[in-house]
Amino acid sequence: PGKLYARWKIAKINANRADAEYLAVTISMISQLKRKYYDLYFVNKAISILEHNQELLANLGQKAEEKYGSRQAPEQDIFRVQTERSRFEIRLVSLKQEQQSLITDINTIVNRNLDINVTTPDQLSLTHFEHKAEELNDEIKRRSPHLNVRRKSVAKAKAGITLSKMDYFSDFELEAEHVKDSKVDAVGYQVILKATLPLYFLDKQNKAVQESIARYHADLEDFQTTYQNLGYRVKNAFLIIHRTNQLIKILQETLLPQAKETFASSQVAYRTGGVDFLTVLNNLLTLQENELELEEEISKHEKQITEIEEALGIFL
Repeated sequence: PGKLYARWKIAKINANRADAEYLAVTISMISQLKRKYYDLYFVNKAISILEHNQELLANLGQKAEEKYGSRQAPEQDIFRVQTERSRFEIRLVSLKQEQQSLITDINTIVNRNLDINVTTPDQLSLTHFEHKAEELNDEIKRRSPHLNVRRKSVAKAKAGITLSKMDYFSDFELEAEHVKDSKVDAVGYQVILKATLPLYFLDKQNKAVQESIARYHADLEDFQTTYQNLGYRVKNAFLIIHRTNQLIKILQETLLPQAKETFASSQVAYRTGGVDFLTVLNNLLTLQENELELEEEISKHEKQITEIEEALGIFL
């Protein structure tokens, strides 16, 4: 008595575990898609920035050639422009190849034609994030589908211990059936009681119980390991989000405006001979790196938001 209920309980836990696995896989696929999308956003912005600065470099090259023609600038300025333009081309080739790879990955994830183009906005809006670390840790225990899968495994293993201990006792079956004897033209009922006695008493049952207990402890350890890994992922993402917020603010409010003003003023000074060509070129490259860094930090910020969403099983 009790074995059928124990088996029903294990079957129900298995069904709930399957639901949790389905949710965990769904969240993971959505998170993977979002990370690919944010990578594509950065690559598209990098291509746009490089192509724009390539035009600026071409204009600088024309001015350098004019100055060289009037002997106001050395020939090395021309060579430096040609070198930088080649480096721009190399970076653009690499970025465009990465762009096509990301588009293919995105189309593969959503199961559609690989040739369909995927566009990204000109400017990505930052996701508002004001959650506390303690709050996120509580959400891991309460919501995480990955942790819930492990929790169901522990519950199943615990129920398995109870079921294996029942094998120490005999199984009983009670049957009742309607019978008819045509020879004597009699109708009646018979009741049969069956008993299944466990052989290899204690030896076989002890090993089965030990195996159930070992499986339970293994699942419990997996549960703790999963919880620690999720906690690390959330904590790390939490720290990166706060770092990116600070860097984005500095880049947008200080570094980029200063870099733009410095480059613009050096262009004017170069026309009048106030600075040399290398100064203008360095200012352009500095501006470009600041622009790329800003877009990269924006992309990182959103990818870490996605990391927390995947760990918690919710969308922030």
